Amino acid sequence: MTEQNAQTWLAQTRELAEQGDPTALMNLGLAHWHGRVVPRDVDKSISLIQASEEKLGEPAWVERLRILCFENDPRIEKAFEERMPHKNGMACFMYGQYLKSINPAKAIEVYKLGADSGHYGCETQYHLQTHKGFRSILGLPKLLWIFARALRAGTRDPDDVNVKV
Repeated sequence: MTEQNAQTWLAQTRELAEQGDPTALMNLGLAHWHGRVVPRDVDKSISLIQASEEKLGEPAWVERLRILCFENDPRIEKAFEERMPHKNGMACFMYGQYLKSINPAKAIEVYKLGADSGHYGCETQYHLQTHKGFRSILGLPKLLWIFARALRAGTRDPDDVNVKV
């Protein structure tokens, strides 16, 4: 994008955002997060994306969670709880990733919630976190072998498969 094109885009997007256009608010928020065309400003990014949530709904909320997760921002907890109960596996995955190092027990609960909604990443993290001791003894290749046996047996839960170690 040339400098002239960038400035034209910015002027048009700002004008639409000032009129409350949710897509413009989202795009401007993402531009602020990435630091493209405008200075990088995480707080402004979050504020703009949150303003777009009323009309864009869950996709905008998930985008805000994604940014808060990548920024390792504690505001993610309040943002996640705003829409409870929900069945958004991607939201659970991002919040679980944030929690994994600061509250592993709660991360497991959040991964379980996402796994129950069918999110594969949450299912994987849930099993990896709950079988951690098992994984450390046998190693990851053995754990993957057990998951493969579970899938062949028609279940997603390795505990349902009789595996002799």
